[in-house]
Amino acid sequence: MAWMKLIRLPNILILAAIFILLHAGIYLPFYASLSVASPMNGWAFVVFVLSVCMIASGGNIINDYFDYQIDLINKPDKMVIDKMIPKETAMSGYMVLTFAGIAGGFLTGFLIGIYKIGFFFGFGALMLYWYSEKFKRKLLVGNLMIALLAFLFIVLLWLVEFFALRNSAGSFVVAFPSSLKINMIMGIYAVFAFLTTLIREIIKDAEDVEGDQKNGCRTLPITFGLPIVRMIVNSLIVSTILLLVACQYLCWNNSLKVLSIFIAPAIQLPLILLLIRFNKADSKSDFHAASTSMKWIMVAGILGIQLINIHF
Repeated sequence: MAWMKLIRLPNILILAAIFILLHAGIYLPFYASLSVASPMNGWAFVVFVLSVCMIASGGNIINDYFDYQIDLINKPDKMVIDKMIPKETAMSGYMVLTFAGIAGGFLTGFLIGIYKIGFFFGFGALMLYWYSEKFKRKLLVGNLMIALLAFLFIVLLWLVEFFALRNSAGSFVVAFPSSLKINMIMGIYAVFAFLTTLIREIIKDAEDVEGDQKNGCRTLPITFGLPIVRMIVNSLIVSTILLLVACQYLCWNNSLKVLSIFIAPAIQLPLILLLIRFNKADSKSDFHAASTSMKWIMVAGILGIQLINIHF
């Protein structure tokens, strides 16, 4: 149970669900509509998902490892390292998970015919380490790194699916000319992942001001104060809502009408409510509630993936 808590198992399961739903809700129906077998065989996909989840789990461990002093102030009752698991054991767990994840990335590349894809897994692991060890404490850099990683994880799945298709000559000839819709959908989800992750990371910084300030972190709330942070988050939320309007237009004109309708009550309305909640927040618990709301908005976006397959 301590290890499950340390790796943040619910978040890891959500990450796995994103990949499974994207694969099952977009790619499999797409290939089925063209009477083409999916070039991404079951073993390659399982190895891919497990590899990314191991790297993300390792990233959560190393983040807590370097945040030990901060967490003593921000969340002493939720700490795992040193209270349940010794620091040395946690570091060993990080190394095992990270190297296993990178090895799995190269195995994924081998299975789809381009082993070099494994370097992307290594780069992701390195970014997670740099973020935890140094950049998390830098003004805005840490927030952007985590948001960029969320974006790159979606792009990584797109790359793996593309190279698997390219390695299957017969399927590539049939499927590639019709793949524009797939590329559009994956691009939309990658941008959505970037923006929602960035918003949530900034809100979490507002929640953790006390511990961050005492440990020399230069987060947005500490450097510019809450009024400026409200302006930034408001701008990001409004920008996300407007981009979703553009997404609805694209979906409606590309035979994705059900998804276009789903976006309004499931994502845009909760974003408006989050906007109101965040601007009223003035305590740690208020900011935590806003952060949790952002997570559920992200989950709603994930669940909407399944509406895509009814259009193929």
